[in-house]
Amino acid sequence: MKRVYDLSCRIFIACFLLVCSHTSVYASHIVGADLSYTYVSGNTYNIIITLYGDCGSTTGAFETLQYSSPQVCIYNGTTNVMSANLTIQPPTAGVEVTDVASGTVTQCTNTASSVPGIKKFVYSATITLPYTSATWRFIYGGYNGTGSAAGRAASITNIVAPGSTIIQLIDTLNNSTYYNTTPSLNTTMPYFYAINQHDTYDPAAVDTIGDSLAFYFVPATDGSGASGTCTIGGDDTYTGMAWAGTPVSAATPLQVVADSFSMNTATGQLAFHPDIFQRGIIEYNVRQFHSGVLVGTSQREMTVMVMTPPATCSGTPVAGGIYSNTLLVCSANVLTLTDTGSTTGAFYRWQSSPDSITWNSTPGTTAIYSFSGVTATTYYRCMVTCASGGASDSTAGIKIVYTDTCSCLLTSAGTALANVTHASSTTSITLTDSGYSASPVTMQWQSSPDSVAWSNVSGATNASYSFTGLAATTYYRLKFICTVDGDTIVSPGVKIIYAITTTGTPSLSASGIKVFPNPTTNDLSIIQSPSAYSSFTITNSIGQDMIQQALTTTQTIVNVATLPPGLYYIIFRGDNGTSVQKFIKL
Repeated sequence: MKRVYDLSCRIFIACFLLVCSHTSVYASHIVGADLSYTYVSGNTYNIIITLYGDCGSTTGAFETLQYSSPQVCIYNGTTNVMSANLTIQPPTAGVEVTDVASGTVTQCTNTASSVPGIKKFVYSATITLPYTSATWRFIYGGYNGTGSAAGRAASITNIVAPGSTIIQLIDTLNNSTYYNTTPSLNTTMPYFYAINQHDTYDPAAVDTIGDSLAFYFVPATDGSGASGTCTIGGDDTYTGMAWAGTPVSAATPLQVVADSFSMNTATGQLAFHPDIFQRGIIEYNVRQFHSGVLVGTSQREMTVMVMTPPATCSGTPVAGGIYSNTLLVCSANVLTLTDTGSTTGAFYRWQSSPDSITWNSTPGTTAIYSFSGVTATTYYRCMVTCASGGASDSTAGIKIVYTDTCSCLLTSAGTALANVTHASSTTSITLTDSGYSASPVTMQWQSSPDSVAWSNVSGATNASYSFTGLAATTYYRLKFICTVDGDTIVSPGVKIIYAITTTGTPSLSASGIKVFPNPTTNDLSIIQSPSAYSSFTITNSIGQDMIQQALTTTQTIVNVATLPPGLYYIIFRGDNGTSVQKFIKL
């Protein structure tokens, strides 16, 4: 990835104005946002919002970010089912992520500085969806609590009246057949780029559960903001020409040299050659497919800032030296290289070489460069450049030796998965673990009645374990034990609910269907005549839809544990017409 700090033409953000004169509580303080979620267990997910705030905002809105409680509205299709207020995660004052030269003071540390600064704030909440659905939508409409909202900067150039718009992000989830966790986008944003220079941006997406990803651009949308009403906003209006004959749009959001803009749909990497000063927003929509089935989407809004780099240091800089956290790595090790003693105010570009003769640029553009995936013995050095005059110096190369024999690395226990969520004593159950990164280790499946007290499952010592004979609702997890030093990590537990069964077959009602037990606390069994009904909907006493599901067999087990106690109606539809029965949830 060639960014603004590359050798031939570099950018420094000192003379770009992030501030505007709006007095609205939501104006000019958000320059990017991510909406994501992670699977916990069952229908429980952790929702995460990351906001990137402009430290130089003069409206007072930036200061509210550390006290904000963003709202996410949860829809099933077009129906608003619930909402969640997210809590800020430590450090509550945010983390500065401004990518500037070493020693530079930004507005995040000194408001009198001419150098803009960006801080990242992370918020999260754990929610339990009331049922499974193929059409869940998690909507962040920009409402941050207490009348504040995620307003865009008025200096954005590619949409109409940007200072009057509010960021809105929409994720989707299909958990009708499979759980999902959105991918990690590991490249921090926003980014500053130099005019008249060909550049790239790579979101560095990683899917921890091995789903295939597809990247698309979608229109930026305007959220409901400070109202907090869970109203879904419409598309923003784009303005300007991307290049001659091609207007700016969601698909071509930047003003560039003709036909220089492209996006790799498999990785999300952008390539572009900006030819005017601009501040354009880009809206990523990342689709995830599991075994060919769309299981979710997630969104990122980022701001691309194009400007002229002012002078920082001048003359020939001092490159300094390199400190490495290790000189021997395998592909799973994280290597951290640090340039020490270099000239203040310089730009960095880390380079690699197989032989210390031919050097190639890497994505590293700061004094500290951390990464993994080394597959061969490699030399690294850091090029240090002064923007004024473009003179450069390089550190001596440091040799990092590759080994295929790793020291014990317990990077990730992955996610425990099961082929079923409900089972009886005769059901064949298969447990697997997806996304683990641990070696060299031994594995041991464990079980628990309450997700607190765990015991080893005899003979279950592989990443996959199949069995029958479930006798009660049980949690399962996979434990990894390091063969070098005995250290351990464990995956999150997966819950398998024991199916309620009866002796013999209950007699069916006149409509050809039987619902039992009634009342119930956890599970509801449905038995029907063959092909009598194809689907059902459970509604509460005031007519709100709570669970919708297809009926594909003569016996179906529905988990209703998350429903509040009360009276419910279950409406069956199919070839036999419509049938309504009642049950009580205790």
